[in-house]
This record gives sequence, C-alpha cells and structure tokens, in this order.
Amino acid sequence: MKVTIKQFGPIENIELEIKDMTVLTGFQSSGKSTIAKSIYFFRTLKDKIADFIPNNTEEYKKNISLDDITVTPVKKYLDNIIKERFRDVFGSSFDFDPDMCLRCDYSNETEKYIEVYLEEDPLKILDKVVKVNISESLMDGIIQIDLFSKEKKLTVENKEKIRSDIDKLFEDKYRSFYIPAGRSMLTILGDQLPYFFGNLTDRSKRNIDGATMDFINHIFEIRSLFANGLEGVKKSFFVNNLILDDEARLNIAVSFDEAIDISNKILKGKYFVKNGEERLQISEGHSVKMNYASSGQQEVLWIINFLFYYMHNGPINFIIEEPESHLFPATQKFLMEFISFVSHCGNQMLITTHSPYILASSNNMIYAYCINERYPGKADKIEQIIPRKFQLDWHKIGTFFVENGSMKDIVDPEIHEMDQNSLDGISGVLNEDYDKLIAIDVEDE
Repeated sequence: MKVTIKQFGPIENIELEIKDMTVLTGFQSSGKSTIAKSIYFFRTLKDKIADFIPNNTEEYKKNISLDDITVTPVKKYLDNIIKERFRDVFGSSFDFDPDMCLRCDYSNETEKYIEVYLEEDPLKILDKVVKVNISESLMDGIIQIDLFSKEKKLTVENKEKIRSDIDKLFEDKYRSFYIPAGRSMLTILGDQLPYFFGNLTDRSKRNIDGATMDFINHIFEIRSLFANGLEGVKKSFFVNNLILDDEARLNIAVSFDEAIDISNKILKGKYFVKNGEERLQISEGHSVKMNYASSGQQEVLWIINFLFYYMHNGPINFIIEEPESHLFPATQKFLMEFISFVSHCGNQMLITTHSPYILASSNNMIYAYCINERYPGKADKIEQIIPRKFQLDWHKIGTFFVENGSMKDIVDPEIHEMDQNSLDGISGVLNEDYDKLIAIDVEDE
C-alpha cells in the first residue's frame, strides 16, 4: 500500500510505502499528523464501505430494482461515503490548497486506487468542492460485492463474507485504530466521560475530528471489559475463542502474560474498572483513581489497553501519536518494547514522535536484529540485552524525518540502522548550546 499526499496542510509532496513499523519524527507542525491521518482515512474507507453495503440493502430494495442497479447509483453512494469520511477526519475544505490531492494505491500489482482532490464548484456556490476518483478495478469489485448483498439473505455469515471480500478487493487485511495525542483528558474525565460526550450536541461532536471521535467510541465499546484488568481481558479472549488448539492457546497465553509484565513496568501498577470507576492498583489493597494518577500514567493508559485488547484480535494497524508523552526516558524504552512486542503478533504500527529516546530504542532494536542476521552464533548474547521478541526487522521498518513539506528516510541503506547524524541532530541544538557554555566557562578572564 502506498499513500501520496500533495499540497495538503504542511505537506507539499510525499509518497509513503506502508511497512509493518513506520516511525515519523520532525518538528511540530511539520506534517506528521497529516500523514498519519491520511493513512487512517484511506484504511478506514474499506470499513465504511463494508458497513454500508449490507446496512443499506433494504433501502436499495425499496428504491431500486435489481435490473436498474448500474454504476451510477453505486458510484453516487461511494462518493458520499468518501466525502463524508474526508470531512469527518479533516474538517471543512474551505482553507485547503486548491491543488491538494490525496491518493492511496492499495495494490502493488494492479491499479486499485482512491484519489481525493479539489475542483471548481460547477454550481459556483463554493470556490472548490471535494471530488473523488475511484479506479475501475476497485469500482467493478465493489459493484460485484454490492450485487451479492442484494441477491442473498443478510445472514451473519453473508455479512462476514461481504467484509472478507472487501478486504480481499482492497488487498488490506488490517483494521485501523488511531490513538491520538492528548489522551490524558479522557482519563481525567474518568467515569464522567460517557455523561460528558452524551450531552454534546451533534454539531459539537462534528467539531471533534473523526480520528479522535473514533478513539472515544472505541473506549466506550471496550472499557467495561477491563473490570478485572488485563487478566480479565485475557480470560475473555479464550472464552470467545474456544476452537483454538492447545499449542495456539499456550502460545497466546504466554504472550498475554509477557505483555502484562511489560505493561505493569510501564504503568507502575495494575489497571482495573470497578463500578464504572477507573483505578490503578499500586500495591496490595492500595489503589488510586486514574484521574488522580500521574500525567504519564494517564497518557499511556489507553495505548496499553488498546494494544493489549487487540493484540490477538487483529490484525490491526495501530496509529499512535506521541507515545512518549509525559514519560520518563526509561519508561519510553519499555513502551517501545511493548509496541514492538505487539507488532510481532501480526499487527502493524505507525508512530509519530518528538522523542530521541523512542528513536534510540527503535534503533537499538533494529541493530540487535542486524547483528543476529549477520552473526547467528551471537544470538544468545544479544538475547540478554534485547530479546528477539523486541527486535525489529530492518526490512519491515521505515523511519522518516518530516520537514519543509517533504520527508527523508533516516535509515542508512548500507548498515540498515538510523543515520547517526539524524539522531544526533534531534538534540544537536542543545549540544551546541552546551559546547558554547563550556567554551565560555574555560576561557581566560
């Protein structure tokens, strides 16, 4: 899958191939979130289409006979779905560059793409209107799936087949979840969160970007499942997956236990929900409400919860903004290990970060993998420093510095590690100031 962004927000022109692990860094307002939300927008379109097709079958049957179904009505509905989703994620198009264009190529082998751009309003009501271009192969495939939904009874099996067929058509098996920055606000609201959002008007809700609103809705969906903490989530997974063989159950149980150990190191406690109240158990018989926990614990909580819950309920493409927020450097390392660990369970990750510690941790994980690849006999020694379960395959990771409307790959193509100059450059300004102060300190009076 490849996403192309032109003249959109701070981005002038970029092309990004999606890998199993993608890390974006750069200064504030450089365009990292624009890239992340563009990927989220395109990856969630197939889910919107898969939801729409079966849910509108009865409407189709009432208003359109099977003989009358052509490209025109399907294209009309698809246009509306894509335009509404674009507005949800990015807001009004009033201030967009007239030359902006977003495009996602879903296949590396066949021409399957969706393109969103601006065009002059033929009615002259607005200066520009959002237009959608869908490749012929995607359109034909959607029409065939749509026809299937009209001809068959909408059983649970047929709804699952529709979603499976959409995934195959888009050549994308991943669902996408966006974990935005500013997560602590939701934790601070605590048990007042449903009340707060339940009393927002529809207009107020529309002013919250679609990625953040999706995140909030996902919290509402799974929050009650944490009544018995992560251990309870683990047990409920096995209750809902009885057909797993013993070997699979054992492997998954071990990975859940390892994930719980890492999460406890990050949170410095065990999270649970009691009587609708989120709490963190600090020690035996001692717990605090999450809205009184530290800002770092509040920020990281729903990263851990989401990754843990969906770790084996995927595959998932997680998009995480600023995972390092309010965390001590060593804790950032543990969190990066947790993220890498969950990615090894068949999931994808995209991270935006300002933290040199997140980058350095990622680089060490890549380096460990490279040494293992070059010298298999040293695997046991490396395992003592960075275990295999945390190592990152350099073939499957992309790390980019976003700046001046474009982005630069900061992985050295020869040694397959992050370029040291790029890593040093992130803290270079501080080092330069420190060197100047030393020079002043040691110079003669």
